Amino acid sequence: MQNGSDNSSATVDMKQILRIVWKQLYLIVGLPMLFGMVAFLIAGEIPPKYKSLATVAIQANYFQNPLLGDLVVQVADSTELQSQRLALIKKALRPEFLEFLGDTYQQFKFPRETRLGATEREEFIKRIVFFPAGPGTFQISVIAGDPQVAKLMNEDVVAQIGNTLVTDRYQNLSNIQAAVRSQLVQLSKTLEVPVPNLGQELTQSQVIEREIANLSRRFTEAHPRIQELRRQLTEVGKRVGSSASAPEVLPVPSLARLPFNRRPLEEVYAELAKKLNYLNVVISMESEWTNVEYFNVIESPSFPLHKFFPQKRIFFAGGVGFGGVLSLVWIVFLAAKARRASVVSELSDALGLALLGHLPPLSAREQTIIRRAV
Repeated sequence: MQNGSDNSSATVDMKQILRIVWKQLYLIVGLPMLFGMVAFLIAGEIPPKYKSLATVAIQANYFQNPLLGDLVVQVADSTELQSQRLALIKKALRPEFLEFLGDTYQQFKFPRETRLGATEREEFIKRIVFFPAGPGTFQISVIAGDPQVAKLMNEDVVAQIGNTLVTDRYQNLSNIQAAVRSQLVQLSKTLEVPVPNLGQELTQSQVIEREIANLSRRFTEAHPRIQELRRQLTEVGKRVGSSASAPEVLPVPSLARLPFNRRPLEEVYAELAKKLNYLNVVISMESEWTNVEYFNVIESPSFPLHKFFPQKRIFFAGGVGFGGVLSLVWIVFLAAKARRASVVSELSDALGLALLGHLPPLSAREQTIIRRAV
């Protein structure tokens, strides 16, 4: 008996739910469509954002010159190499450069000193993202309100990374060049042979001027790195001017005055001279980041043809989903309300109690007594 009662109750509940759904069908269909259309219209009023993508690769030979394998330490661990690549990109995309980029393309509306200006710059930095896309490759994305501006800013970001790689490597090779040159001069005095033609020695000021020239091909004098290099060049000039009256005198090694086996020193001398020639060739070849083999632009910065945000289809789908959830909640509420009314009616029948507002009919005798009393 209990099972039959439960089945009957379930059937009644299902019928009630279907009845409620049918009565509220206009709401079930209309509410999601209404929210979808509202979200669609809101998406049309939001300022659009466009994303430009680029893919670059930093080869492992950046960390070791094949001509100087015994002088430049090679890193064999792929994880360590990837960490060094990330560190180089982070060094290139410093907040100073990114803020300069935003100022160049007029991406800021408020002064930097204000709270709104600081927040605006933080949000702008978050719109320039890079992440590993594979072994040695990185994808760079730049978001802006104009597709042409997004592409140009991405080109500047790629150029900044390339210039930073070339500059760091150029400074390392220049240091090695100076060390090899110094050793050759020392050995020449020890072996009592004429100092060979070592080529043009790169001074610190020449290294700085070269980096300024590379950056100036793409950026203006407002670039923070160019301003920093200008200050360094001024300081170097002051130091050189103050020390010009005291020329450096290289000490003559004591070996020149003692008997020794010349053969090992002559071999070292010849090997260092060959390495120095290789260095001079490499330095002259790697003058610009567009000519180096260790940095490649696999995919040039793209021109975004479609909006990255907002996408009206996604907004419409989200509005429909939100309206559908509200409709479902409303149906559940009505079903629970109908279920409570059904339970009260069942209890009234089982207990023989009258519901409020539903009294049983009076008998003829009861009606006669009431008339007499009135």
